[in-house]
Amino acid sequence: MENSVKINNKITKLETQMVNVNEKLDNLDEKLDKGFRDVKKEMTCYVRKEEFATVKNVVFGMVGAVLTAFITGVIYLVFNK
Repeated sequence: MENSVKINNKITKLETQMVNVNEKLDNLDEKLDKGFRDVKKEMTCYVRKEEFATVKNVVFGMVGAVLTAFITGVIYLVFNK
């Protein structure tokens, strides 16, 4: 009789511990979901590489035009003097 009471007490204790573990896992799952949502929300604020490609091409074209004009001006000044 004592053994069965001890076993029942251990089973009850294990069941209680399992409930606590399940609650902690649920809390951890909620924290992970919240963390991923926050990271996703933060990442949408940054410019993606594909969005930057057009701006990059325009800026490189402008810089190229300015450098070409500068070099052409220097060459013109060298040959005229």
